[in-house]
Amino acid sequence: MLLFADLKSVFRDHQGEVGWTLVTIALAEFVGTALLIFFTCLSSLVGMSQDPPVPLQVALCSGLTVAIIIQIFGHISAAHLNPAVSIAAVVLEQINIPLAIVYIVSECSGAIVGFGLLK
Repeated sequence: MLLFADLKSVFRDHQGEVGWTLVTIALAEFVGTALLIFFTCLSSLVGMSQDPPVPLQVALCSGLTVAIIIQIFGHISAAHLNPAVSIAAVVLEQINIPLAIVYIVSECSGAIVGFGLLK
C-alpha cells in the first residue's frame, strides 16, 4: 500500500531515479501557491480610479499567472497549486499519502502567505 512506502520510493521518477528532495518540492508548492493567490487577488482589486477592473483583465491575469507558475515549478513538483489536485493525485496513485501531506501543508501555508502579502 502507498501509505507504508519507504521514503526513497517517494522521490522516484518514472525511470527509477531519485528525483527532487522533499524540501525542494515543498518550497516549489509554497512559492507557487503564494504567487498564484497574490497575483490573482491583486488583479481584481479596485485601483486609484475607483472603477472595477474589466473581467477580461482578471481572467487574463489569472490565466497567465497559472501558466507562468507551471513553467517555473512544473518540472519540480508538477505544480499542483491546489490541495484538491493533490488529493486527486493520491486517488490516481501518482503520489503517495506522505508526499500528499507535504503538498497540502505547503499549498495551504503558501496561500496564507500570499494573501498576507496582499493584505
